[in-house]
Amino acid sequence: MPEKRYSIGEMSEICNISKKTLRYYDSIGIITPCRHDFNNYRYYTKDALLSVLVLKYYKQMGFTLNEMRAFFEGKIPNVYKEISSSFQNKIKELTLAKQEIEHQHASVCGWYDLVHEAEMVIENDIHEISVKYVEPVHLLSLDHTYDNDIKSAIISIDFTNHVENMQNKIVGPVIINFSSFEDRMKDLPQPVRLMQRTLLPCPEEACAVFGGT
Repeated sequence: MPEKRYSIGEMSEICNISKKTLRYYDSIGIITPCRHDFNNYRYYTKDALLSVLVLKYYKQMGFTLNEMRAFFEGKIPNVYKEISSSFQNKIKELTLAKQEIEHQHASVCGWYDLVHEAEMVIENDIHEISVKYVEPVHLLSLDHTYDNDIKSAIISIDFTNHVENMQNKIVGPVIINFSSFEDRMKDLPQPVRLMQRTLLPCPEEACAVFGGT
């Protein structure tokens, strides 16, 4: 039986893909139509139709068009070995992307909790400070000199650089451990310890314990 031939319009309708996209795939050599010998009319075969569907699966998995080209060209002696290697690389890439998204999610949630807490304080006109027990936790720490500038202590350039030098990321509130309550009440400079939770594990010597009795 003669092979079924599809025009670009039929391919577009059957595969739910625009003609413009099909022409682009043709121009970069991924899915190329055949041509009639006598009138140079372009047509697609059943294999080409199925290739569009396979390409959609590859796109769903996050492969770029350049990565897909090797799969479709068929010029590699062992194409399955090449595909297996590409899949392994893609798995590694997606694993790293997943970790990055998880870190971003944790950071956003941490900031949201702080913003929500501030919102509740303002809405309820809270002026009293409540003290509660905090479970001991190891936090990244850095000794710092407090010079009566609370903003620069909370948003510390030195602490930010310290975190980046350790190739880590921070989340949640900044905790300032003042060495002298009396000096703090008098707004006098004093040694303090800045602490904050990190998203990645830290060496024990870089941490301090916060909370407990």
